[in-house]
Amino acid sequence: MTKDKLYRLMDILDEIKQIDELLSQHTAHQNESTLMAGQYKARKEQLLVYFINELNASNAYQTHRLGLIKQMMERFYPTSEKESSAPSITDEDLHTLAQAISA
Repeated sequence: MTKDKLYRLMDILDEIKQIDELLSQHTAHQNESTLMAGQYKARKEQLLVYFINELNASNAYQTHRLGLIKQMMERFYPTSEKESSAPSITDEDLHTLAQAISA
């Protein structure tokens, strides 16, 4: 994986985190428009699909990329309220995985 591609994937991760925060803000205020929340959800899904496709396009680092995809899904699509309040992955973990991919 080239450095350019790695940096692009890291930028996408940052954008997904920002959108996730905006989505949380919009869903916290029930009186706000659900149109905006829907748009944020759609954009988040587009970015996640792009991220996964780009990650899978590389033949290298197969074991790391599958683990990264699993952790991304657990973080951004938790299955319960408990997981939502305490994500199973931290930013430091994502950084460590990104370093493993680029090694």
